[in-house]
Amino acid sequence: MKKIIIIATFFLCLHTAISANSNINESMYSVEIPHAEQWYEEHPGELPIWLTEEEKLHLDEMGKDFRPTLEPPTPVRQPAEFDPMQGVLINYGGDGYFGIPMALIAEMAEDVIVYCVVSSNYQTSAYNALNNGGVNMDNVEFLIADTDTYWIRDYGPWFIFNGNNEPGITDFIYNRPRPDDNAIPSFCAIYFGINLYSMGLTATGGNYMTDGHGISVSTDLVYDENRLSFESGYFDDLWNFSGQSNWFIDNIGYNKNYSARSGEISNNESTILSISLNISDATNIKFYKKVSCEDSPTNNADYFAFYIDGNERDRWDGELDWSEEQFNIYSTGYHTFEWKYIKNNSITSGEDCSWIDYIEFPISDPIIPKEIVHIYSEEYLGIDTYHVVPDVNGDYIKHIDCWGKYLSPTQIQIREVPPSHSQYTLIEQAVDYFESQPSCYGTNYEVPRVYTPNNQPYTNSLILNNKVLVPITGSSYDAQAISSYEAAMPGYEVLGFTGSWYSTDALHCRTMGVTDQGMLYIYHVPITDTVNTSDEIGITANIYAYSGESLVSDSLLVYWKRSTDILFNELPLSHILGNIYSASIPAQPNGTIINYYIHAADNSGRSENNPYIGAPMAYSFYVINPVSVDEPQQNAITEATNYPNPFSKNTTIAFILKNTTSAQIDIGIYNIKGQLIKVYTMHPDNNLITVNWDGTDHAGNEVPNGMYFYRINLDGKTFTQKMMKVR
Repeated sequence: MKKIIIIATFFLCLHTAISANSNINESMYSVEIPHAEQWYEEHPGELPIWLTEEEKLHLDEMGKDFRPTLEPPTPVRQPAEFDPMQGVLINYGGDGYFGIPMALIAEMAEDVIVYCVVSSNYQTSAYNALNNGGVNMDNVEFLIADTDTYWIRDYGPWFIFNGNNEPGITDFIYNRPRPDDNAIPSFCAIYFGINLYSMGLTATGGNYMTDGHGISVSTDLVYDENRLSFESGYFDDLWNFSGQSNWFIDNIGYNKNYSARSGEISNNESTILSISLNISDATNIKFYKKVSCEDSPTNNADYFAFYIDGNERDRWDGELDWSEEQFNIYSTGYHTFEWKYIKNNSITSGEDCSWIDYIEFPISDPIIPKEIVHIYSEEYLGIDTYHVVPDVNGDYIKHIDCWGKYLSPTQIQIREVPPSHSQYTLIEQAVDYFESQPSCYGTNYEVPRVYTPNNQPYTNSLILNNKVLVPITGSSYDAQAISSYEAAMPGYEVLGFTGSWYSTDALHCRTMGVTDQGMLYIYHVPITDTVNTSDEIGITANIYAYSGESLVSDSLLVYWKRSTDILFNELPLSHILGNIYSASIPAQPNGTIINYYIHAADNSGRSENNPYIGAPMAYSFYVINPVSVDEPQQNAITEATNYPNPFSKNTTIAFILKNTTSAQIDIGIYNIKGQLIKVYTMHPDNNLITVNWDGTDHAGNEVPNGMYFYRINLDGKTFTQKMMKVR
């Protein structure tokens, strides 16, 4: 507990400074908002999703009354969007407006509880609108609370389970000065009767996604929001002063209210602000500076300078407006950073001083804001790997859900644009990055794509149990987007909904799943790739009934089959210890592809699979058995191979028949799930057989990177080999 108390103590000194930083970066909020004029015409008098000019004058009010709490008991698990949900949060702001179409609300209310957040003044109006819209009112509950806007994704609660398997909510400082919105997570904790944990980080739900297994992704907006500034109005004890006059807090800031200003000095005097940190990540330091003094051709009169360990890194003079500086730190260990204003001359020009603001340090001890982002996400959310990546859209909002989405623990969907698109290079760099990163299961991420040539908001969808609800625009690309989801998420029902969508503000922004607080959770690290064994193959799972009810023993099963089988076989899971259960799939011949999934039920009436959708997305692995030998390889086929392997676009499958035959040969291409995606059929006229696979499925769609298998069928016998598609 000592560690978190130290963090909280430091953070409370800076909580206003850190919380108010979500919009400091000019490049973030000076960007033109394409649909601003249209939005204001359609919503007169209402707050937009972006910061208004008036709100920018009150950034210091963000987190003003926020009080961090101690972290939840560990280990903490934050469920993913694709985990079981008991309901979905929406907002009603009056005048019949929910921000989402009534058809979408009616669809959601068919399966789960729709929790409508509404002020007491508008409850009757909300009820009438929903009832008249054909919504199943038995599945509607009203949460009576005031709000500022309907973007409940951005300010809504983040649900967790703590180390005692109890549901809870982790709250954060919403990156808007909108106090009613910011209060909704604590209100929800009271409404659902669960614990509230408050972490002192500025964040927003649209810029956060998690896999349910301790890995999360945000854009670097989360760092920008939590940079060190001086909005608290005073210096923390980490700062040191020297020279003839102390630096002080001034009411001029980099696009904000306050900054640190050099002290007032006379000729041949200096004023120094410094901080010493134990740097554990030798990257760079960034800060914004402003200077107003005499302009000397040699910079040797009055000037402002920056030092690392007593070595001057740069100096400036004259009239310089706010601009960012960045300097490398060449080693780890203790370093001292100094900002010094020096007055050598009798000439006074301008305000005769300098300012600094909005500082980003590398990871260090004492802890600074950038590192706090990672520490707090681990302590309060159970996140041990946090991917903080550049925003590829270059827009004003910098939310991850505008271009990327977790579809499963191993899949991150990323938008696709044509090469002529201005964001093409950045988007493809993001694809390259995630395809090189390990998922929670150790395999690299698959990155399904959805085509958004005109910035359609297709990634801004909502996964709600076995349905995927996708914002569509009436574009000719809508059907292709639906097909992209269906291909990546077989077994899910994918539904499109038109609405008042924008490229950076659509369905996901205006809804928020409510985690099933009594969920039945099956934790299992799947067998992937290749199993080299002639023995039985063990399957192990941890099963947790968060409802507190007992498990139904005869419903704890492994369903498995060979990829050539039609039906799955059942295997009972045996209790080993605590929450651990296991079963064994019988030994298999060489070259067998096994598909399997796990099923469990408890006495609360819940029944779940892992993976969630069950058979359509069953796990798969390939068996190498050194004892057995494929009959076709021994009797009919020799020197079977594919080249190149790995491949990026095309690969040639080639083999030689030992004996000439006129019998039909089928060559099937299978994905890692054992699903047949393409078939080549031929009647050979010689012994050398070659087939070129172009990396597409039967519909001509390019398949994602990953492992695939080709299976040669000849005279009722098979030969199977694996191949790898890479970028």
